[in-house]
Amino acid sequence: MPMPRYTFQIRNNLYSRPALGCSCLDNDAAIGEATAMFADMARGIADGLGSNPEWQIEVADETGKPIFRLGVLAESLK
Repeated sequence: MPMPRYTFQIRNNLYSRPALGCSCLDNDAAIGEATAMFADMARGIADGLGSNPEWQIEVADETGKPIFRLGVLAESLK
């Protein structure tokens, strides 16, 4: 039986990158994959937070239903 296919959508501010697809064993595995992807991007995100203060990765199941979101928001409170 084939593994379920999940979609990973990465957004920063209003810009959305083309969705990435990945076959994962289950929801927990897809969430783990998204967390690892986010960790890999963290350095680049941190370097550009001044011009792009909001980043998010969203995981959707095969039906397109979101199952997980992970994001970072930088705000100056001065």
